[in-house]
Amino acid sequence: MDILDSLSLGFLADEEDDSETQSEVSERNLDLYNQEALAKAIDKRVSKFSLDFLLEKLKGSNEEFWSLIFNRLIKFYSLNALKVFIPSVYANPDKRSKEAVVISLIKFIKLDLIGKIEEGTLKDDIDRIGLEKLFEEMKAPINMIWFIKLTDNESLEIFISKIFNESKMEYDEI
Repeated sequence: MDILDSLSLGFLADEEDDSETQSEVSERNLDLYNQEALAKAIDKRVSKFSLDFLLEKLKGSNEEFWSLIFNRLIKFYSLNALKVFIPSVYANPDKRSKEAVVISLIKFIKLDLIGKIEEGTLKDDIDRIGLEKLFEEMKAPINMIWFIKLTDNESLEIFISKIFNESKMEYDEI
């Protein structure tokens, strides 16, 4: 059992309230299940269909949830340079919601970059300048442009390694 499981169990125990109908409780439980599934999908290879399905179901989730997902992305992909932008306007230059920013990052990393690897456009020997050019061509989210410009070499190598390892994984059902 990980932290997400224990959070949802605690939430469910706290939510025992006679004023809610069973369908409201079921709907809330389904939302929690989908939130956990997305959080767990960060370190797995998932299909576009599965990812789009989850993201659509989770539209409108609270800022706390999207902050958790943003932090999991940073931790798993070693996007440490983005930590300084969490409260900053640079993380959200066009005043989009945190949800929109996080969704664009997830789709870019898990779908667009993996797609570039599969089509052979992105090779594992790419350097910082090559990746920066590719990101500009792909119209990457501004967060990823800042990541490339500001990250240290070790974090960049970890990031590249993670996306290449993910591209070789079997699809996981979520």
